[in-house]
This record gives sequence, structure tokens and C-alpha cells, in this order.
Amino acid sequence: ETANTRRMRADGSQLSVTSDGSSFVGAGLDDTTVEEFEDLVFELLDPGGTGVSATTMVRALQGCAVLPSKRIAELAGETMVSSSAAAADLATFRGCVERIVEAAAAAARQSAGHRPAGKAEVLLGVLGFVRRDAAEFGEFRLAARAQALGDAINQREEYSRRQAMDERHQAEVERAREAQLEQTIAFNRTWEANMCEFEQRALEVEEELRVKHSDEVSSPPAPPRGFKCSRELLALKRSVAVLAKMGKYEEAERAKKKADRLEAIELTRMDRRQGEEAAAREARLRHIQQQQVDGLRRRVDRGRTEHKEHWRQGAERLRQSHRNSMADLCARHTLERSRAEIAIKLEIGASRARSRRRSFADAAPRVDTGQPPRPKARSP
Repeated sequence: ETANTRRMRADGSQLSVTSDGSSFVGAGLDDTTVEEFEDLVFELLDPGGTGVSATTMVRALQGCAVLPSKRIAELAGETMVSSSAAAADLATFRGCVERIVEAAAAAARQSAGHRPAGKAEVLLGVLGFVRRDAAEFGEFRLAARAQALGDAINQREEYSRRQAMDERHQAEVERAREAQLEQTIAFNRTWEANMCEFEQRALEVEEELRVKHSDEVSSPPAPPRGFKCSRELLALKRSVAVLAKMGKYEEAERAKKKADRLEAIELTRMDRRQGEEAAAREARLRHIQQQQVDGLRRRVDRGRTEHKEHWRQGAERLRQSHRNSMADLCARHTLERSRAEIAIKLEIGASRARSRRRSFADAAPRVDTGQPPRPKARSP
């Protein structure tokens, strides 16, 4: 084995695991792809580069505990049979990991509320097997390297989950903003339609009032009162009749002419007075009509102002509701973000704990016979 196991990334950065497992360094560690981690895990599983036996491969994959051991053995066996190789290589290892992840995702879809396991959980289980196996045979440097690589995968998985959580939060905020924008647009459209309907109705009422006023002005006036002679005119007419009976025709003619002139003057005066009265009546009518129009316009303006005030108040309530909902959403995201660090560690730790329990569940009980244990041959 070399002192350092290195992988060159596509962007030129390096990943290295020191032989004593003291550090796992690299530029952009959180951006390391899962395929690169698979290469590193397989190198620890196959330090000699000669391939991994089927038994060791199955035992290593069963350490992930994302599926029942029997199901993992079936998937690994099918993958290795399809590869038709004497020992499992990197491609076979990747195929096994891929099939296990797909089967775990299918099982998670059938069980509501369960998060599907990813490749990180499978690789952590394999590293747990390598670490325990190396520690059992005294290869502590290999165990330390496996532990360091497991810590690096943990870091990447935690970073990925935090990033996914941040992206989900951002998507929720964007969806909330879009929903609020659509709600605001619908609210404004409703009020715009309401205002248009109000203005249309106001114009119709004003037009109806104008038609009514026009009919009132064009209606025929009341018939004028009959002509009423003055006392002087009546006296002249009586004197004309008396003079005619007395045979004083010349005096009767002069009295008649005087009566005619006086009657013409009184008729002219009566016509002028009736014209003035008609003009006064029309002026009063137009004044009353103008007052009615002004009153209608004031009521329309008051109604328009009330509508706009209701619109403004509704818009303010809607904005406050949007601010409250966004504040609640941000508070929920802040609380979730504050708990995410512990929750992610607990979830990954629980997965690794299940893996450790499974690794010791199949072990036979040891009986103290007083003799030193025989050394076991390590699996190739």
C-alpha cells in the first residue's frame, strides 16, 4: 500500500487520505462527487487491487442496513453474476451500490414517511465493515483511514442535506411569493372591476337625471290666465255703451278709441308679466335641476371615495396577511435550520447505529475455554 491514496478531480483539486488516517483534506471537499467517494471506498475495501471476493463484497454491503441482509445478498449476487468476473471490481461495486439504492428507494415509496436511503448510507455501511474488519485484524492504519473517509462522507452528506434544505426553503419562499403576487393581482382586478361597475352605474344615473330634466324643461307650460280688465277700462267700455244709447256717437267714438288704447296697453303689460313669470319659473326649475345634479355628483364622489378607502383597507389587510405569512414561513425555516444540524447528525448516526447492531447480530456467542483464540484468516 502507498502512504497516501489520492484522486485527482476534474478541476485539478486533490483528495487525500493519509496513511495514519489523521486527516482527510481537499479543495472543495463538500463538492466531492459520490463517484469519487466510491473509488476511495473501494480502494480501502480492496487495498491490494486484486479484486474483492463475493463473500467479502456481500458482507461489506450488508453493513449498510438500508435493506434486509437477505435482500442485499440477493441484489449483490445478481450484480456479480451479471458481471461474470471472478472477483468484484470497481464497476461491480458501483453496480451493487446502485441496485441497493434503487431497491431502498422503491421500499421507501411503499412506506410513507420514510426517507429513501442514498449512496452515502451504503458507503458508510461499507466503511463501517472495513473499519471493524481492519481493527479486528490489527490493521489500525486502515481502520483510521476508513474512519477518516467515513467522517468525510458524513461531512459531505450533512452539507448536501443542508444545501437541499436551503434550496427547499428558497423554493417555498418563491412559491409563497408567487402565490401572494397572484392573490394581489386577483384582488386588484376584482376591485378594478368593482370600480368600473360603480363608474358605469354613476354615468347611467346621471344620464337618466339629465333626460328627466330635459323632459321637464321641454314640457308645455301651464295655460296663461285670462285677461282681466282694469276698473278704468271697464268704466270706459260702459261709458261707450251709454253714449251710444244716448245717440252721442262722436263722444262714443272718442271713448271707444281711448278704451282700445288702454286695453292694448294692459294686454302688453299682461304679456310682459307672463313672460317674466315663465322665465322666472324656468330659472327656478333649472336651479333646482342643477342642485339635483350637484347633489348626485357629490354622492357619487362620496361613494367613489368610500370605494377607494375600502380598496385601500383591503389591500393593507392583504399586505399585512402576506407579511405575517412570510414572517411565519421565515420563522419556521429558521427553527428548522437551527434544528437541522442536530437532526441530520442524529439521522446519520441512527443509520450507522443500525449498521453496527446488524454487524453483531449474526455473531455467534463466544465461550471462554481458557485457551487463547486461534487467529482467523482474513477474507481476501
